[in-house]
Amino acid sequence: MHPHCGWNSQIPDTMPIQPRSNSTVGESMTLFTDKVGKTRFMRILEFFITWRGMAYTEKEISSDFKYSSESISATITRLVKLGYVINSGSFYQLNEKNPYAKCFIKIFDTGISDDLKRKSK
Repeated sequence: MHPHCGWNSQIPDTMPIQPRSNSTVGESMTLFTDKVGKTRFMRILEFFITWRGMAYTEKEISSDFKYSSESISATITRLVKLGYVINSGSFYQLNEKNPYAKCFIKIFDTGISDDLKRKSK
């Protein structure tokens, strides 16, 4: 059971991947994936959580990752199917009403807050 959300999670894509050396993804995103897993699924979900409220095309999302366009497309399709992401034409956006997405947002926000508190001491 996850301590922040109180639900048993089964996170897809459990195979870990190596961190990107020239990543355009910020430090805050690393804090999140350190807690939930460094999988393609979680890293792309993290992208949507970080930039919630904004919509992106697959091409824009792909520019932030070193995954093939097929991998990005398959992962986004899965995120849409699971209800984490909303597809509006050619744009994709985090579904902030999804209960699991809300939980991951809480984990993300809590991790950032906790890290900032540690750094300020």
